Amino acid sequence: MSKQNTQNRSVFYLFAPSSRLVSFFLALLSAVLFLSCGEEQNRKQIPFSERVIVLDPGHGFSDPGAMAGEVREKDITLAVSLLIRDELLSKGFQVVMTREDDTPPAGEDDSFSMKPSMRVEFAQSLDSFDLFLSIHADSFVSDPSVKGTRLYYYTGGDRSAERLCSILKDDIHASLARKMPSVKAMSSSEAYTVLYKIRSAPSVLIETGFLTNTEDLASLVDPDWQRRFAAAVADGVAEFFGG
Repeated sequence: MSKQNTQNRSVFYLFAPSSRLVSFFLALLSAVLFLSCGEEQNRKQIPFSERVIVLDPGHGFSDPGAMAGEVREKDITLAVSLLIRDELLSKGFQVVMTREDDTPPAGEDDSFSMKPSMRVEFAQSLDSFDLFLSIHADSFVSDPSVKGTRLYYYTGGDRSAERLCSILKDDIHASLARKMPSVKAMSSSEAYTVLYKIRSAPSVLIETGFLTNTEDLASLVDPDWQRRFAAAVADGVAEFFGG
């Protein structure tokens, strides 16, 4: 610890800076910036036609998800996911879905439900994929005033997921002119399975809105709103990959 006296005032340093130490930190900063720029450049160089997006419509089959009267979360997530798929395909992406309808797989009966671990296994069974998007709708029975889109990512996952959430937040807000979506960082103790179990690519879970809020509910069942929401998500994905 070094000590410097200046005008009767003592200034203490934990260590005395040296040219070697400064050089080390400058080199470290340069390496981080180089790697970040390299990743960004690589992301832009790969054409959309070689990018595989996994879309995961939440719940489904015997699991309805959240409910609002006769409105079921599983139906909203599937409708929105199919629209996102179409938008992504039109931009040239490859798209794989964990389900494309609500019919149980061959050999399964009407009691079948697709657990989160099965969705992870499905994605990991692919040769490769570049993004995992899980689509949901939320519910907050104790406070129906809660509304808006929420975007979740896992802090221990692919580090670019936070950046993707930020892009999606801005694009959804600009397209729908509604309350600014919020981004939620989740630790391992609270993260959804599809977030913390998928680490080979960015994984983001989108809560489109709250079924328990009358304004959100009206939007979630509106086909025009669903189309605009899907277009905003697809635009965000394209921007993320350098489009």
